[in-house]
Amino acid sequence: MKRLAVLAVVGLIVALTFAGGCRGCQKEGADIPPQCGECLELPTGEVCTVRGTMRNSCLAICVGAKIECNGPCPCAAGE
Repeated sequence: MKRLAVLAVVGLIVALTFAGGCRGCQKEGADIPPQCGECLELPTGEVCTVRGTMRNSCLAICVGAKIECNGPCPCAAGE
């Protein structure tokens, strides 16, 4: 009986860990403020920011992310 209780607790912890902290599981654009919606309609030209790769510079500027270089992350060493 004790073994079953320990197994249940471990299973619950594992389930909560995977279900609660999965930012990569969210739909793209789910954390974009409504005022930045027009940036999603602009042509893409990926930029690397401190928050990772974003679709275009309009979106990066709108959410206040510092642009590190043009193109997807990681930036080339010379940029």
